[in-house]
Amino acid sequence: MRLSAATATAIRDHARAAYPDEACGLLIGPAGPRLVVDQAVVSANCAGRDRTRRFEIDMALYLRLQRDLRGTGRRILGIYHSHPDGPASPSARDVAGAWGDHHVWLIAALAAGAVTEITCWQPLGRGRGFAPVALEEMP
Repeated sequence: MRLSAATATAIRDHARAAYPDEACGLLIGPAGPRLVVDQAVVSANCAGRDRTRRFEIDMALYLRLQRDLRGTGRRILGIYHSHPDGPASPSARDVAGAWGDHHVWLIAALAAGAVTEITCWQPLGRGRGFAPVALEEMP
């Protein structure tokens, strides 16, 4: 998957601003066989409690974006979220709650409020884990 530098910066900025809570949002890019993410849309973290270890995308935002992107040649390619003071790999909670098998998941790891790594993953289905996806940041 390719990630524009501006989008990577936006994700890092959001993750730092949300710290110590998890940040989350949606990844947008051109429809087609290649995954090229050129826009990140911030979502409120709608997890009712313990947002330092949980995230929930605002589904009203998701549905509105899906509708607004119809016929534009662009689509929702995935989601992103952060792991405050945790690794850039899917947590047990991520595995248990994985949705959107056709979406990639970006995870931004933070240590003491600084983003240390961003990784990309493909969900294999709820409870079945994730497969790593090669991530290339482009100019």
